[in-house]
Amino acid sequence: MIVVTVLLLATTLYQATQIHDLRGRTAVLAGRATAAEVAAGETHRRLARIESVLNRLNERSPRDVPGMLAEAQRSVVTIHVGFWSGSGFAVATRRLPPGYGTAILTNEHVVHGARFHSGRSILVTRGSRWMRGKLGPVSASSDLAIVYVPPALRSLPVRGGTFDPLRVGDVVFAMGSPYLLMGTVTTGIVSRVDPDIIQTDAAVNEGSSGGPLLDAAGRVVGVVQAGIPSGQSLGFAIPIQAACEIELIACAG
Repeated sequence: MIVVTVLLLATTLYQATQIHDLRGRTAVLAGRATAAEVAAGETHRRLARIESVLNRLNERSPRDVPGMLAEAQRSVVTIHVGFWSGSGFAVATRRLPPGYGTAILTNEHVVHGARFHSGRSILVTRGSRWMRGKLGPVSASSDLAIVYVPPALRSLPVRGGTFDPLRVGDVVFAMGSPYLLMGTVTTGIVSRVDPDIIQTDAAVNEGSSGGPLLDAAGRVVGVVQAGIPSGQSLGFAIPIQAACEIELIACAG
């Protein structure tokens, strides 16, 4: 009887020891699994950050430039007010007046004559097509204005300034109709960035005002405003975020 009891106690002790060992091994394996999961999660986050950086670099690098510019040209127009002409481009807006399909962003000084001379209408051309424009919201202090036109044109995408700021050295393209030369494109780099102005060495001439300043991905970064005839390679544009902040156009974010 004593022998049987001793054997039972020994067996129970052995089983308890085995269970303890198994629990210890399970805890070790669980710890390793958790560590592996943490390492995998960190690896995934690092890969996501690398992919994000590569995407931004890809967007900053000119790819199919002719194709991108040809697509953007479909959204750029020439604006005529009396003997004055300028440029403009289609943008997204929260609302359109009845009978109009597109909002065109331009400079206020381009349409200034139509604001204060009732006899001066706004004519908009795109290629060989002429259309009458309707003056929309205006911000004289920002030198920005909206003109509505009947046909539906594709709005140009806008580059977000907060999460993807413009930098000195970024490649840019100025589009417009200098001296009524419709479809003109000049290129350069960003020379200086201030909160209220973008300086570029892309050529800007009379008639370029109001056209889009695009980055290498075809996104609007500014509204071409002026060039200095006596200065070499001195062009200026209004940051597109100015139009977003005063809600002339609809911007994401």
